[in-house]
Amino acid sequence: MRRILVLIIFLFLIITFNGCTVQKKKGEVSKLGKIYHNTTALYNGYFNADVIMQEAEYTLVSQYQDNYNKLLPLYPYTEASNANTVAASLDKAIEKVSIVATIHDPSQWVDDCYVLLGKAQYLKQDYETAEKTFEFFADEFDPLNKNRSRLKKQTQKKKTPRAKSTKRPTKTKAPKKTASKTKKKKTSTKKKKPSSKKRKPGTKKRDPKETSSVSKTETETSTTNGETPKESESVQNPVNVKPQSVVSTAEKDGMFGHKPVYQEGLLWLARTYIHRERYSLADYYINKVMGDSNTPKDVKKEIPVVKAFYHIKKKEYNDAIQSLQQAIELSTDKYEKARFTFIIAQLHQSVGRQDKAFEAYNEVIKMHPEYEMEFNAQLNLSKAAWASGQESAKSSLDRLEKMAKEEKNFDYRDQIFFMMGTINLKLKERDLAIENFRESIKYNVGNSAQSAETYYALATYFFEEEEYDNAKFHYDSTLISLPKLDERYAEVLNRSENLKDIALNIQVIKLQDSLLRVSNMSPEKQREIAANIKKKNELSAQPKSKLSNGPGFASAVAVSGTPVSGVGANKSNFFAYDINKIRRGQNEFRKKWGSRALEDDWRRSNKPSSEITQNTTSEEIAKKMTDEEVKDILKNVPFTPKDKALALNKIEEAHFELGKLYRQKLNQYEKSVQSLETLFERNDNSVFKLEAYYYAYLSYLDLNNVAKANYYLDKLKTEFPDSKYTLSIIDPNYAATQLNEAKKVERNYDKAYVYFQNNQYQESKDLLEELGNEDPLKTKGLLAKIDLLKAMCEGNLQGQDEYIIALNYVVKKHPNTPEQARANEILRFIKGDTQAFDPILYTENTEEFTVEEDKLHYVLVVLFTSSSKDMTSSKIDISAFNQKKYNDAKLKISSIFLNKDDGSQIILIRKFDDMTTAMDYFKDSQANGEEFLKGGDFKYEVFAVTQKSYREIVKQKSVNAYRVFFENNYLK
Repeated sequence: MRRILVLIIFLFLIITFNGCTVQKKKGEVSKLGKIYHNTTALYNGYFNADVIMQEAEYTLVSQYQDNYNKLLPLYPYTEASNANTVAASLDKAIEKVSIVATIHDPSQWVDDCYVLLGKAQYLKQDYETAEKTFEFFADEFDPLNKNRSRLKKQTQKKKTPRAKSTKRPTKTKAPKKTASKTKKKKTSTKKKKPSSKKRKPGTKKRDPKETSSVSKTETETSTTNGETPKESESVQNPVNVKPQSVVSTAEKDGMFGHKPVYQEGLLWLARTYIHRERYSLADYYINKVMGDSNTPKDVKKEIPVVKAFYHIKKKEYNDAIQSLQQAIELSTDKYEKARFTFIIAQLHQSVGRQDKAFEAYNEVIKMHPEYEMEFNAQLNLSKAAWASGQESAKSSLDRLEKMAKEEKNFDYRDQIFFMMGTINLKLKERDLAIENFRESIKYNVGNSAQSAETYYALATYFFEEEEYDNAKFHYDSTLISLPKLDERYAEVLNRSENLKDIALNIQVIKLQDSLLRVSNMSPEKQREIAANIKKKNELSAQPKSKLSNGPGFASAVAVSGTPVSGVGANKSNFFAYDINKIRRGQNEFRKKWGSRALEDDWRRSNKPSSEITQNTTSEEIAKKMTDEEVKDILKNVPFTPKDKALALNKIEEAHFELGKLYRQKLNQYEKSVQSLETLFERNDNSVFKLEAYYYAYLSYLDLNNVAKANYYLDKLKTEFPDSKYTLSIIDPNYAATQLNEAKKVERNYDKAYVYFQNNQYQESKDLLEELGNEDPLKTKGLLAKIDLLKAMCEGNLQGQDEYIIALNYVVKKHPNTPEQARANEILRFIKGDTQAFDPILYTENTEEFTVEEDKLHYVLVVLFTSSSKDMTSSKIDISAFNQKKYNDAKLKISSIFLNKDDGSQIILIRKFDDMTTAMDYFKDSQANGEEFLKGGDFKYEVFAVTQKSYREIVKQKSVNAYRVFFENNYLK
């Protein structure tokens, strides 16, 4: 055994030495050398990268939670919400295959490396870069492209100058013998047929004699500058080129059994084009792979899936169904078949073929997939059966109720009740629908996808019913669980924001009306209401969730799904993060203990209990309540005339605001006039009457109700003839007059500016204060300029401290204005930044900086002083601060000159694990500025930066560009 081991080692050394020898001609690699390169490329680089890829794909699939209420994705890993979690791992894979492609160029695994490189970029959801990689691969490794750089190398290698050489050998061998041997070799080479040629490792070439015919097809096999290939272009191999002369993917090479992956790479290119919505190119390459006789079986099986993906993206659902049926026929994987069939059923439902959907869901059930899919197939079967007329709505609802009572479905009751609510809505059974949706929310355990669907269904229903306060609440709840990549996210966010003030005013009206009603009740009735409130509060404070119908200990699971421990980390193994384990644990607990309340001492028979239970009557509670207790519970009820008047004013204002908001936010003109006329009914002499008349006039005009519009116009003319609202309607010259007034204000501003330029700061300030007291409508558009000029006058009159206060006021009062930017520049200049007014602030490309929250961070202190003494004292101050507050963090300090021309220096504090910890330090340094850096006459700024951003700052020799980036991305 020992001798065999020594022999193997000896042979390996010979192979390695022979493969690495440098005595060969340039570009020539021996057979043993090729074996070395193939072995090293496969097992040192490609294999490890492939393992990383598989792990990354598994992590992304684990992140994604199938939402059976939406069309299931064909490739779940592309739907993962946070591809950054595997970015670091995929970068390692990219690095490994890049090294292989560079160092082991003669290897036959280079094409595989490029495909894997593109896949890694694809998994990172960097489709633009993946597209470029696959396009390069498609051109570089095209067997029919004679101009590719790799082919040229291989053609050079094929030339045999020794046979043509006339030099005599240096050894004693006879020249004639050598020549005759060479001749024989040539003859034998000529006799070999192209089909018998074996491809050398690391090459993809054909006989040079055939290159003339290949050149004719060069334009047919690749696209130039990303242009769409013409329809007339052939996707087959050219007629004049024998298939045997190009690389056959079915061909195996030696002991390694390597198969080229050209067709697979083209298919991945097609998938990438689909993501990039370049559908004509995707279709071209799909057909190219389909028409290639050399396409291997495993790639052929994948073609219908890619075609289905293509048609689904284009919403061509009938074509997608046909492609998926072909994929099912070719697939041998039971899980794949079931998933594709489920998607076919969903597609049939999308186009209204409920009978076909019913049949497809039945097929899924017969395949006995994993229970979650089988359960959802049964769920959708009920809906399809009712919708297709195969059974009544009552039968479908009865079946769903029966499913909800089965113990095996306890963990899926949220989905069952959601489906029941959906059917109730179709039947216009409002109360039952809302009740079932509420039950769905009640039984939801960590299923964020279902939670989002239920809240969205309720929010949409309430919005359509114009119950905007309820709609607002449910839209907000939807946003908690709805992924930002969901196509409905923008709509939900927009409605939530538009309904914010509307819901608030509706709640004000409801609350104040309720309090006023209570204030007019008898003392006995008030006591009874107080008792009901106390009972409700007591019961809500008691633990009441059951393991059989609520979150239980699983409530600790994040709503967003399974948490990930860090960038590139795998899914946590902690049991409480695994929904399936939680559900199994609940079932086991329930079998042993039954349904128990989630509370302390749940196993004790003599556990303490509250005096108030669900069966306790309000009368019993009221008898035991003291007058003080009643008074405390009803403390917000307006009993005095003053409080009642205040409550009425709140209601009036809320009705007026609703009248405006319905018009401005939702274009609900009917609701607008309803709210305004309710205001008139409650108080015909309201303080909001003038504006309410005006908005009622406008809304009735929008409703084409001229009679009612004229009614409110007459009200304006009679009661408020000189108001700006009335004049804006009846006086055609009113707008011009207002414009003249505005110009007058502008002229006064210009006059104040001239005073400022002439160093007449007090005169300028007095005139600006007069302008500040003008009607806001007249000074509209000038307020920011007025405040900034006033601040500059203040600085010249009162000094630096007052100047800083006035500038900060401008910054806060006028966000996102040129005046705010100018005030910030002045503040930076005061701090000592001599480049504060440099135009580079506006032209520097801030895209050089990127937000990388999970990356390593530094804290950067920029000192606007060139003094080494100031630098030393600053480092001492910061070190003392770190020792006192961050001793355990073991922070290190270093310093360099940022820009010697302006004398700015940098103190670098490192290092922080991520953006959050760096920003915590930043905020601490700002809150404790005197302790952090006592300073002297110089000024300084503090920033949190990544390593990449720090290098870019040093490169630019300025923090101007980064300051803008920091303010926009770190401080907002």
